[in-house]
Parts: sequence; structure tokens; C-alpha cells
Amino acid sequence: MLDSTTSIRRRSWALLLSALLLSACDMTPPPEIPSELLGRWVTDTEGYEGREISLVGDRLLISLGGPVGRAHPIDRIQSSPYGIQTEYRLFFRNEEGLNDELILRYENREGDETLRIRNLEMVIWRRVGASRPSELPESIG
Repeated sequence: MLDSTTSIRRRSWALLLSALLLSACDMTPPPEIPSELLGRWVTDTEGYEGREISLVGDRLLISLGGPVGRAHPIDRIQSSPYGIQTEYRLFFRNEEGLNDELILRYENREGDETLRIRNLEMVIWRRVGASRPSELPESIG
């Protein structure tokens, strides 16, 4: 009887260990951020000065004007047309590791590229001209 109990325990541990190893080996590649979103975006809208949004690698970096910003791993991106804009839905993990999303609306009118956050449309974000993905930090702060 003891041998069968030991055998069952060993099998249970082996199954549990296998499940843990498989869940830790997530082979899903990070999403590719569309080139029109890559870079550093700032706004001069009153009340939002000093804030910035950066998209580089597989990260969404948000700085609220202080010395420390937040880097969020992007899990996936969906896009769809929205009038003359393109709406991008970014799914990421927040500071607590919980799923979150940010909806950005990109527009390019004769070279004037802008981003707007859905439900905060009065704040207009513009790409900083010298920003190239290779020049951006992997994290802020």
C-alpha cells in the first residue's frame, strides 16, 4: 500500500512540475510595435507638460513628469481604422502585473503626426523629432 501511495505522489509531483515548466516557457514572441508608433511622444497641453509616452521594443513607457516612469511589457496590439485615424489597442501588464489596455489614435496629416488617448482626446501628443527606437531607454528612472 505504501508503494502505491508513493508512486501516486511521485506522479503527481512530476505532473505538477511539468505543468509549471510548460507555463514558464512561454514561446510567444513579443508583438511588433507598428513603426508609426515607435519613439517618444510629448505634449504641451496645459496640465500635461513634462509627461511623455514612449514605445520601444516590446515596452510601453509612461512618464508622468517625475524622475521615475513606468515600463509596461506589451502583450499584444490590435489596430483598426477610425475615420482618418488608426486606432491602436495596446494590451499590457500594469505595475501590479494585471492586464490593462491603452487605446491610442494615430493620425498623420501631411507629416504632422499626432497621437491621442481615447477618452482624453483634448491632449495631443507629438513625436519628438530626434527619437529613434535605438535612442530610447529600455526603462525610465
